[in-house]
Amino acid sequence: MLAQFSGLCAVGVVSLQGLCFLMLALWMLSGRSPGERATALLIRITYLLAFLLALTASVALINSGQPRTVVSLGDWSVFSTYEFHFVFLLDSLSIPFLLLATGLCGVVAVFSEKYLHREPGYQRYFLLLCLFGLGDCLTILAGSIEVLFASWEVLGLTSALLIGFFHERPGPVRNGLHAFVVYRLSDLCLALAAVTVYHLCKTGDFSTFIGVGPWPQAICSLSPSSATTVGLLILVAALGKAAQVPFSGWLPRAMEGPTPSTAIFYGALSIHAGAFLLLRCSTILDAAPMVAGSAVVFGLGTAMWARLVGRAQTDAKCSLAYASLGQVGLIFAEIGFGLRVFPVVHAVGHALMRSLQFLRAPSLLHELHELHSATGSPIHPHGIPPQSYWRPSRYKTVLEHLYIENLVERLIVFPFLAFCRHLRRTDQAILRIVSGSGQESDHNL
Repeated sequence: MLAQFSGLCAVGVVSLQGLCFLMLALWMLSGRSPGERATALLIRITYLLAFLLALTASVALINSGQPRTVVSLGDWSVFSTYEFHFVFLLDSLSIPFLLLATGLCGVVAVFSEKYLHREPGYQRYFLLLCLFGLGDCLTILAGSIEVLFASWEVLGLTSALLIGFFHERPGPVRNGLHAFVVYRLSDLCLALAAVTVYHLCKTGDFSTFIGVGPWPQAICSLSPSSATTVGLLILVAALGKAAQVPFSGWLPRAMEGPTPSTAIFYGALSIHAGAFLLLRCSTILDAAPMVAGSAVVFGLGTAMWARLVGRAQTDAKCSLAYASLGQVGLIFAEIGFGLRVFPVVHAVGHALMRSLQFLRAPSLLHELHELHSATGSPIHPHGIPPQSYWRPSRYKTVLEHLYIENLVERLIVFPFLAFCRHLRRTDQAILRIVSGSGQESDHNL
């Protein structure tokens, strides 16, 4: 009974955020945007209730004595040969991440009330914040790979929109588009993993391929070759979402967004979504040693790369971004080495610490400038490496991020944008033929 009650509370966490998003969206579409006070009050109430429901669900599940609870919202299948069950899964892995997501969203929402005061996009920011919280909680509670993919898309969309939040400037829009393109590649791999799983198991429920036992004692039901194929696709999806090498270039670009969204998305929740995906599918890594080894290689490689490039950064937010990359890389390596509980503790602790650092960064810089004015000498918050360490050629290479970002742009971003421009021209040509209209303007993406 308590297990069922905990599952209903978990559903309530998602429903609350979805209802809040719909209320704000309909309110704004009606042409009468709510004021700052009404918007802030609605968000505060939503995330206070969401955190209390998440806490209640956690306590109820622990007291029930059961390791997990599954809540099915019915069969949403459209085709007779395809079974899509809308399933929520609450277990020992979901509980810490769910409490982290609802708690941090509420804290950042309160911080944002003052930080974005009188900002033209005030209501739009909180609308996207609510949508992000909804997507993150759906990712944490997803009980099937279809639900996971839908929530994965919501996370990517809201991240790109918040990177380009200040759309009146070309820089944020360009960086948001760059992150969106990188997301599309990782999302494609997750979609291919979902198709492969359905081809093998005829359903996308996690219990059919990652095991029915409690996390992390379950045993993968896939064959070693199938587990390797699905595991590699899932690993690429996780690398893209967590900004691991070679997809690390979008994370420094994300610093163009507002500081509160930077703190919650790229310092705490979004960047750890890839690690959560690997933890959820950890039984596949156990059955596919090559995938686990690849996670170690990419994780340690990202940690070393972030440490090297981060030493050349002069911006506080970029320095914190590379520090986050290094820690998430270590979390990936821990998962690849076979650890399960320790990466969860590492991820939650890092998310809390990094959120505080991002939120504290503007005040810290202001205090350093005041101290500089008072003492008359520059204050360096970080140690400066010896001059001999930064030879001109080495310094240029580090500033160019070891040219990995340029390679990703040439191989992924630019070809994708060229393909989109080609589709746009083709679509306009077809419309002109069908409608018989004259030449229309063609704007590059």
